[in-house]
Amino acid sequence: MKMTMNRLFVTMTLAALLCSGNVMARNPQKPEKRELTPAERMDASLKRLEGRLMLDEETAAKFAPLYKEYLEALRNCRPECPKEKGQKECTDAEIEKRLEEHIACERKRLDVQEEYLQKFKKILNARQLQAVMSPKGMEMKHHKMKGPRPNFPAPGNNGTCRANCPANTPAPNK
Repeated sequence: MKMTMNRLFVTMTLAALLCSGNVMARNPQKPEKRELTPAERMDASLKRLEGRLMLDEETAAKFAPLYKEYLEALRNCRPECPKEKGQKECTDAEIEKRLEEHIACERKRLDVQEEYLQKFKKILNARQLQAVMSPKGMEMKHHKMKGPRPNFPAPGNNGTCRANCPANTPAPNK
C-alpha cells in the first residue's frame, strides 16, 4: 500500500510538472506592429544609410537634410498611377501616351540624380556616393549571389581587375 502511494505521488508530481512546463513555454503575445509613416520610414532609412556610410557628426549634419531633399525630389519624379478598378483594354494611343510619360519621368529622375550627384560630391567620397546613388540593393547584391564572387577590382588596386577578369580577355574576332 505504501509503495502504491509513493508511485501515485511521484506520478502525480511528474504530471503536474509536465503540465506546468507546457503552460510556461507558451509565447507571450507580441505587440502589434504598426505601419510607419513615410516620414518615419525616411528617417529610419537615413539612419541605416548614415551607419553604413560611417559618417562623422559634422558630415551627417550636412548629409541628412540634403538626402531628405533628394528622396523628396525622386518621389516627385514618379508618374501618377491611375487607380482604375476595372482594368479596361487600353487603346494604342493610351499605351503610347503612357510610354512617353514613363520616358519623361525617367528623364526627369536622371536629371535629379545628376543634380544631386554634384551636391553629394561636395560632402561624400566616391564609395559613399556609390552607396547613395546606386539603385536600392545593388551595393550589397554580391552578398546574395550564389557561386563564386564577381571579379571586381579590390580596393587599393588602382582599379585594375584580377588576371581572370572577363574585362581582361580580348574580344573574339568576327
